[in-house]
Amino acid sequence: MKLISDQEFLTTELEHCWNKITSRAIPYDIGQQYGYSRLWWQFYKSNIIDKKNLLIIDSSDELASIWPFMLRTQYLLNGIHIIGQIDGIMTDYCVPILTEPDRFAAQLFKAITFINSKRIKWDYLKINIPNWTNYLRTDTDLHLNNDLKNLIWKTKKYDNYTYIPLENNFEHYVSNLGSKTRADVRKYLKIFKSGDFRFLVIEGEEILKYLPELIKLNSHTWSIFKGKGKVNIDFITNLITTESVFTNGKIILPVLFYEDKVIACVFGYLNNGRCFLHTAGILRTKVNSLSPGITLYGLLIKHFFETGIDVIDLSPGIEDYKLRLNAKIESITQLIVFKNTFSYFIYIVGTILLKFKKNVKVFKSIF
Repeated sequence: MKLISDQEFLTTELEHCWNKITSRAIPYDIGQQYGYSRLWWQFYKSNIIDKKNLLIIDSSDELASIWPFMLRTQYLLNGIHIIGQIDGIMTDYCVPILTEPDRFAAQLFKAITFINSKRIKWDYLKINIPNWTNYLRTDTDLHLNNDLKNLIWKTKKYDNYTYIPLENNFEHYVSNLGSKTRADVRKYLKIFKSGDFRFLVIEGEEILKYLPELIKLNSHTWSIFKGKGKVNIDFITNLITTESVFTNGKIILPVLFYEDKVIACVFGYLNNGRCFLHTAGILRTKVNSLSPGITLYGLLIKHFFETGIDVIDLSPGIEDYKLRLNAKIESITQLIVFKNTFSYFIYIVGTILLKFKKNVKVFKSIF
């Protein structure tokens, strides 16, 4: 195993090593790509208190892995986090990259042993793991060595994500929707064909042309591009500019137009027969009797049936429109490994105090 410095993070040598490991693993989401992780660290490190890069790579032939950790202080404790899993900053699924997913726990404790050998001060390690990785479904019964006997392993459900398996054909998919959604999809696609509408799946740097529309439409409903979130605009712009061609997969922007005006779009990523949809911008009013959101997703699902995509991941959250599209619900599990009982106790106390502080703030805002 090797600890990577901030300077080494930016080298072509690390990029080649990273790509070699991901070519042996099954990288799914954009968050596992070298360019994404590198840019994430460059753009967001200044927004994180007491941040320090703790990127660890194991390039051994048997168990190659990448652990994009960082250090930060929380509840007066030294925490180890995955770099993209913090404060909701422009990432859905940054997770470790493993060539042997069914040996996740063994590889994790190998990384912890390495961290201890470097005398790095830490109190807990936190990772959010979506079920599609299969990391936590095996290999959890371990015989820990003496250096790790005091560790406390805790897991809990952190969130849900939704996905649509694309089976059979588009007509079969539509026929299995709820009656209202089924009628809406068929009606809207008929209106789409007869009206001044266009649908395109845009790739590469051409996405930049329509990025302002995504930001504008998204800002009407969500806050990802507002306030401190403005750094997200710079991040996503640089991501498209510098990483529009990935070693694995590609960025896409499906766009629905009406009379050359963007009325719906969604930022996504394709890899390994799977599509991850991240940030959407949807006009919330009907256009010529057509719902922009349902129409965009209907056209995109039809497109994916035609181009051989197997699964659409709709990202964390179980919003109503996802369930209307017959999305399945799966879990994101949060794993926290505490160094000892004392760290665990301080963390729990800190969590309780933070919750109390938030409740007091809410109470004051009401009265």
